[in-house]
Amino acid sequence: MMSPNSAIEIKTRPIIFNSDMVRAILDGRKSQTRRVIKPQPKSQGIKSFGEAWEWKKGAGGFSGSTLHQLKAAYGLLYHCPYGVPGERLWVRETFFYEWPDMDPPEDMKDCRIIFRADEPNYLDPFTLEENYRWSPSIHMPRWASRITLEITDVRVERLHEITVGDVIAEGIHQRHLDKYAKFPEFHPNDIPGMAFREIWNPINAKRGYPWESNPWVWVVEFKVLNV
Repeated sequence: MMSPNSAIEIKTRPIIFNSDMVRAILDGRKSQTRRVIKPQPKSQGIKSFGEAWEWKKGAGGFSGSTLHQLKAAYGLLYHCPYGVPGERLWVRETFFYEWPDMDPPEDMKDCRIIFRADEPNYLDPFTLEENYRWSPSIHMPRWASRITLEITDVRVERLHEITVGDVIAEGIHQRHLDKYAKFPEFHPNDIPGMAFREIWNPINAKRGYPWESNPWVWVVEFKVLNV
């Protein structure tokens, strides 16, 4: 039996955001992220799996909302790799170790951490000096992360189901929506996707999941715990 004073460990996982999205989080403009489900479901024949599914549409459709699980057509159970509501994500972002001496310190925790989201022009992009280049976000250690998020909801959708409210929650500026809205030839229902495509394709098209492919995605909603 667990003692009353025993602390329940909350699972914490890393998640990568580019500098634009980090700025959106810091500005309080971003509370959602969409990530491609891998592997993609191979058919529409997905059944509900106990209470893991909350169907929004008819039983004949796959589009539904899940708490944290996806049952693929071939019978395997896939858990959202980012976690479930109540769990946490620590943000990895592009950064730079700065130290005052010629040689790096023995313990890199003694370095100053520069974040590209804050100071994009801090380093010369054309430098040949290996010690003066941005470190990719994937290399950021846990101790250097400054942003921790708490997951508030997880669901499964097709990418094209994104709404105007979702686009805003993804950190898109209203001006991007307005840019398309002023053209009468664009249907209002298409405008959210056209705006979101601007940030989706540069990241995901080269990975084989362009906007046009309308992949299934995890929609992870979150709130900022600390910065």
